[in-house]
Amino acid sequence: MEKTVNGYRARLAEPPSEPADAPGEPQVVQLTAALKIVTRLREQHAAAHELWQRGMPKAAIGRKLGPHQATVRKLVNARSADDVVAKNLQRARDVDPYVGYLHRRWNEGVRNGAQLRREIQEQGYLGDELAVQ
Repeated sequence: MEKTVNGYRARLAEPPSEPADAPGEPQVVQLTAALKIVTRLREQHAAAHELWQRGMPKAAIGRKLGPHQATVRKLVNARSADDVVAKNLQRARDVDPYVGYLHRRWNEGVRNGAQLRREIQEQGYLGDELAVQ
C-alpha cells in the first residue's frame, strides 16, 4: 500500500482546501504526461524505429533494447510515440479512483497500509491486497 501511495504521490495535485461535496466518494486523479512510463515509451519508440529503419528484425530489436517482442511490434507499428503512450495511459487500475483519498489520508499521517486498504474497501474497492501494495 505504501509503495502505491508513494508512487502516485509525486503525480498528484495538492488536495483542495475546501471539503469535497461527497466526502465518502473517491476522487479520480488525472495522470500527467510526466510519468516515467511515458518517458520510457517515447525513448523505446524512437530507438525501435531507428533500428527498424536500419533493417534490424523485430526480434533483434527486442534483444538489443530489452522489451518483449510483442512490445517491439507495437512500438514499430505505431506511427508516433503518442499512439503507444495513449493506449498505455488509458489502462485503468483498480486503485486509481481511490488515489486522491489515499493521498489525503497519507498527508493526514496515516501510514498503515492495511488500514488504508480497509478504508477504501469500505468505499467499494474490490481489488486485492497486492494491487494496493
